[in-house]
Amino acid sequence: MKKTFQEIKSEVEYLGYHFLSEHLNKSKVRMVEFMDKDGYLYVSALKNLRKHKPYFVGVSNPHSLKNISRWLELNGKKFRLCKNNIYNGSEKKLFFKCSDRKCLEIFDATWDAILAGNNCPFCSGHRVGRKN
Repeated sequence: MKKTFQEIKSEVEYLGYHFLSEHLNKSKVRMVEFMDKDGYLYVSALKNLRKHKPYFVGVSNPHSLKNISRWLELNGKKFRLCKNNIYNGSEKKLFFKCSDRKCLEIFDATWDAILAGNNCPFCSGHRVGRKN
């Protein structure tokens, strides 16, 4: 028996998320879009959501770049994600721009490296830039 829109919304909210929308994907699987308490966005099949917490960054999450930007903000990082990035996995490099007025350099790093605590390589003295 198919669940109604209200039943899906209630189940997502029961699991602790804020329901945003639902749609069918290309394979005709019912997908739900939702947000967690920290403001990270997700898209998942409801049956998968019942089994495990989804990854806030991953190749299957179309909101990965927004979530990386949110993570940088929540964690007080002094750099921002540049526009025109494409997320192709945690080991692929992304481009960031340092927000420190003394630096403002653009650098590349993997999401794994950022998550592990790496910061702007120019500010930390690991690369030579225009201002250091």
